[in-house]
Amino acid sequence: MVAAANSGREALAQGSDDLLERDFGLPGILDHMSHYSGRLGELFSIFASGEVFTPREQADCVAIGTTVVLQVPGQVDEVMVIVGGYGETNPSKRVFSYTAPALSDLIGKQVEDEVLWVVNGEERDATIAQILPPSKGYNQLYAKASPKGEGEQL
Repeated sequence: MVAAANSGREALAQGSDDLLERDFGLPGILDHMSHYSGRLGELFSIFASGEVFTPREQADCVAIGTTVVLQVPGQVDEVMVIVGGYGETNPSKRVFSYTAPALSDLIGKQVEDEVLWVVNGEERDATIAQILPPSKGYNQLYAKASPKGEGEQL
């Protein structure tokens, strides 16, 4: 009986391997894992040797670091936002990452361009009234932050 159980387990194990190979393409999966593992290693190297991004001092178009002043129809006050880098969001400082839904339509636009402004999931038309260079907002926020974590932080 023990011999039959062992041979049954072996058959099941062999059947599992065949099943994985046939239905899930085990060799293909292993190839993909190897490829992605190598790619992850490359990405870690890139991040490890990363450098601090300094936005270009310009006000020609909306880009990371610029401050954008929007006129929203039906709203008395203008809306002012600072375009942050990836993951840089601090609503209390009016900084929003360029990947945020509210800013996704603004990148590359110029003064007087009409854009979609997304607030709380609601899309509204807006017009870019003014673009200020990084020195007028973005850089000042970073100048207040210290490497030791003291002062204002984004």
